[in-house]
Amino acid sequence: MIQGLTLGLLSNQQLDRLTEQRYQKEYASYAKSSHVASGLFLWESAAIERYFPSGGRVLVAAAGAGREMVALAKAGFTVDGFDSCGPLVQAGQLELAKHGIAARLEYAPPSSVAALNGQYDAILVGWSGYMYIPGRNRRISFLQQLCRLAKPGAPVMVSFLDGTPGRRRVWTARIGTAVRRIRGAEPVEEGDWITSGFQHHFLADQIRSEMNEARIELVYYSAGPCYGHAVGLCASGGRDQGEPT
Repeated sequence: MIQGLTLGLLSNQQLDRLTEQRYQKEYASYAKSSHVASGLFLWESAAIERYFPSGGRVLVAAAGAGREMVALAKAGFTVDGFDSCGPLVQAGQLELAKHGIAARLEYAPPSSVAALNGQYDAILVGWSGYMYIPGRNRRISFLQQLCRLAKPGAPVMVSFLDGTPGRRRVWTARIGTAVRRIRGAEPVEEGDWITSGFQHHFLADQIRSEMNEARIELVYYSAGPCYGHAVGLCASGGRDQGEPT
């Protein structure tokens, strides 16, 4: 009830602001040199090794203070990145310089893509970054903007918390949607949640549907014991990719 009412009363922009405020308060732990230099998680490494072209140019969205950027650069990739938390961007710029990495790390407003020059060989949306974007249409637009900076067929990797089907998920969305109808706002989605900031907890069919609408072919999805993550390929040559399998 509380989750549904809160989600119903807040706009997507206000939900963005909640998440932004969270990271402005907690950024210090993510900006520590030890964290930035800690490398990729095992599930990140496995997917990147399998789908990212060796030595390619990679754009890291939701890059934080640059953990993924540093690890990718040390693995031989050329990297750029952006994030919506100003203090993390500033800390990351210093960390990249300290590691001797010539890379752009820029600020972009929440749920938006920085104005960078393509064409990137691969896109990595940093740890959990995709699930912090409220609104299905806004997430799809985010993916589309990323693919405009990528070469045709470039892999796009996102990570997220897995959703659990059940009554709590359904009724939270129903209550929130009822409130938003009164306000004339778009519905609350099953999987929307607030915990210090906004999160959307995904089921496999939601990832598949959003990638498909963004004209990204889903080629890999993993939940299970690892952190939820998926890889898709940006559409080639402007043709519709069709329904992914």
